[in-house]
Amino acid sequence: MKTNKLKFISFCVTLALLSLNGCSTKDVETVPAYNYTFDQFKDIKLPDVTPTAPATVTSTNGSVSASPAASAANDGLASGNLTAAVSAVAGDVAKAVSSDDAKKLSDQFTPSVLSSLTSGGALPAGLASDVSKLASDPSLAAYLPTSTLPTVNGKAVGGRTGAPEAAPVVISNLLLQMTNVKLLRKKHLMQPKQH
Repeated sequence: MKTNKLKFISFCVTLALLSLNGCSTKDVETVPAYNYTFDQFKDIKLPDVTPTAPATVTSTNGSVSASPAASAANDGLASGNLTAAVSAVAGDVAKAVSSDDAKKLSDQFTPSVLSSLTSGGALPAGLASDVSKLASDPSLAAYLPTSTLPTVNGKAVGGRTGAPEAAPVVISNLLLQMTNVKLLRKKHLMQPKQH
């Protein structure tokens, strides 16, 4: 056991002497210069690039337009008169849905459903399927808004179009207008005829 300790101590002392022997407190006076050269990189010539102006880009804005038929019907209802546009709404809605079904659908557009729609929410599932059927009906197509996609260099830029999202509000307005038309007709029938 003593020999192992002695061997270890002598090894440590030898190691310490060797490591201290190579140390010097003298500072380095200069750092040798970097003398490596790469002659093959001296003759590299990059191609000349002349900047050119980009091609002119033409674009047009997209738009969503309200239906003239729906605007005329709204104006007629606002006036309180049974105009031709108001009667046309009633006829077109009657082609797409029966009076009883129109009333049921109209009643489902509660203030909370309309509030949800205006804040970007979705229709309840059953009502959404009924509305999508009505929105695809050709007799109601004249009352839906139309959209024009923006173009860049004459090509339409794809994306969402707004009209499908507007369909539930338009359909609810049409159903309400049909109900209002019936009320206007009753009002006009009840008024005494003037000679």
